[in-house]
Amino acid sequence: MATLPWARRRGVQAALMWRRLAHAATRGADLAVVHSRPGTDSERNIQRAGFGLAYTKLVVDAPA
Repeated sequence: MATLPWARRRGVQAALMWRRLAHAATRGADLAVVHSRPGTDSERNIQRAGFGLAYTKLVVDAPA
């Protein structure tokens, strides 16, 4: 998910994440996975929601 610049720091991403988790739970989901880049606001929001780091993945961009 992404938040438009003018809507940042207003809890939009966290609200969307909690709504999606609640929606999944009502349908029987008992496991959730979230991806983010390290050190971002997204990572902090994810950690506040109780998620923890499971693994890291190295991605190398090819030169243009």
